[in-house]
Amino acid sequence: MLREFHAFSTIIILTELRRLGYSQKGWTDNVIGVEYAKQFEKETRALARGRYRTLYVDGHRSHVTRKFLLHCRDNKIIASCYPAHTTHIYQGLDVVVFSALKAEFGKCRDRLLRETGEAISKENFLRVYGEAHLKVLTPELVKMAFRKTGVVPFNRNVITGDMLAPSKDTSFRHFSPVEPLKAVRIMTDMMVDVLQPVLRPENNADEGGDLPIANSPRRGLFPMRTALPELSSTEYGFLLSKSPIKASSNPPTLPTIEISPIKVRANAKSKRQEAVKLDLLTAPMETAMEKALQKALIAKNSEALYYKNHAAALQSTMVLQRIYCLRVRRQLNTKEIKDKKKGKKGKILGDGLPRLLTGDAFLEVLDEYEAAEEEAARRKAARDALKAEYEAELEEWEKNEKGRKNRNDALLQKFTRELAEWEGARKKAKEAWVKLKDWDQSHPKPKKKDFVEKAAPKPKLKKIDDLPGNEGEVGGDDAENWTDEDEEEG
Repeated sequence: MLREFHAFSTIIILTELRRLGYSQKGWTDNVIGVEYAKQFEKETRALARGRYRTLYVDGHRSHVTRKFLLHCRDNKIIASCYPAHTTHIYQGLDVVVFSALKAEFGKCRDRLLRETGEAISKENFLRVYGEAHLKVLTPELVKMAFRKTGVVPFNRNVITGDMLAPSKDTSFRHFSPVEPLKAVRIMTDMMVDVLQPVLRPENNADEGGDLPIANSPRRGLFPMRTALPELSSTEYGFLLSKSPIKASSNPPTLPTIEISPIKVRANAKSKRQEAVKLDLLTAPMETAMEKALQKALIAKNSEALYYKNHAAALQSTMVLQRIYCLRVRRQLNTKEIKDKKKGKKGKILGDGLPRLLTGDAFLEVLDEYEAAEEEAARRKAARDALKAEYEAELEEWEKNEKGRKNRNDALLQKFTRELAEWEGARKKAKEAWVKLKDWDQSHPKPKKKDFVEKAAPKPKLKKIDDLPGNEGEVGGDDAENWTDEDEEEG
């Protein structure tokens, strides 16, 4: 494993990465990713001495190509992928190195400006950065990065649950003024019990750490085996289904209770009750006990009005949230339909969960994903070829059409002359008392349609589904149609 060889090898790897080359866009790509794997294997081969090594990577596409992973497997390298958006707690560079490097780079930059008056630029960037790099990236700092992330020495308790908690800026809580459904209560208890387990004080006192009760044999705070079958029989049973939830699925409805308005009702009984209530709140009291009771009644009445207003505001918020969720659902569903018609597939690591990239299961998924990518690339190339062919045919058609219009103008002039000559000859024949019926048969009148060159049919852009071998693919007539009008706001 990676923890079995000296962390100082990272310095060697960072130094040797300059041999990998560069891309025209300035970003790493699949080719550079494979070269990185080869360089990692080369620099760690002697230190590993035939044992397995672990390479921790993020979910970038260059780390999940078949060439990259097969090279790792063939050379006893176990490639593990961080969960999405967690490199700030798992990756040693983010946890330890970059902060110190950034601070030292700032000092070198400021010193350059003070001593020479020269600001940072493309010409002097590497010189300034190189000075900071050599000063900060020491073996001790690299070892600290491995230690802080629990890699060397291996320590799985370094990353705590609090470190994985969502950001307060992007998290939210949903308050409900009504008693939630049974399914909602079941899910709430399960998620709280699993994701935020209760800590046992005796463990913290003995071991000096936050050991969740989930690791204890006494765990059993929630009857999960009982709860799951009950949950599957409710309207929230889709949460346990193995089928993916589609954006076209209707969200479950959370029922609410009716909150009566605060105004006084019109019937006589309510008026009498309200009058008595007002008398108790405003009538003068004589004894100290009566005054104390009236004061308590006023406070309780104010509290009831506050909670009633608060509950009404919360239910209004729930209505707005439902409208928002339905609108987002429509947009997501429309995008899913478009992607389906285009034959698009989701990201291979779209769920953001950690992966053992060199495992057989992931490689099978990768084969299917890359096959779909190749098919998509083939279809795109075919569409581009059809488009180029169409544009060439259209250009030739427009050129011929321009010539045809010019020829039609000349033919129209010829038709005008011949028609005038025919009319003059017919007039003379009429003056000579020639029978016009016989003359018309021997001298037919010129027709305008005989002097018009018909246009060639305008070329049309062919569809890729019309090509041989593409019948029945996604995007045909059987594709699902869905619009915003198919759903009511509720």
